[in-house]
Amino acid sequence: NKQGSDEMSFEERLHAGVQAKTKKYERDSKETMAGEEGVPKEEAGYSWTQTKEEVELVIPLTSKNLTARELKANGLKVQFFPWKVIVEYDGKELLNLVLNGKVDADDGCVWTLDSSDKGTSLVLTCDKIKGFSWHRIMK
Repeated sequence: NKQGSDEMSFEERLHAGVQAKTKKYERDSKETMAGEEGVPKEEAGYSWTQTKEEVELVIPLTSKNLTARELKANGLKVQFFPWKVIVEYDGKELLNLVLNGKVDADDGCVWTLDSSDKGTSLVLTCDKIKGFSWHRIMK
């Protein structure tokens, strides 16, 4: 019966199409966004990681291990804005970054220092206003 074989062919095509879309969705949902899962995304002069809730930037400052007081004496200045982060150190602007999403600049952004055998790095952590991953850090 020709009609029965045409229906089967249609069903097979439909099933194959559904399977292909399911595989694409599974592949797309497993792909990691930039800076996710604790894997830093390296940029010029800094690196960054993210979760859906926050973004963290790490900026190397010096090969020496310095305290916050010493860094501030050398002109460390960090400014947070809803769409931007600015870092100045030792008379130079190290970072002037327009962010890809809005952050809570008033209550959700902090900076800390990380000292290691490589020296001192500035770590900026900001809560995102909207909880989703960014494809890139810059707008």
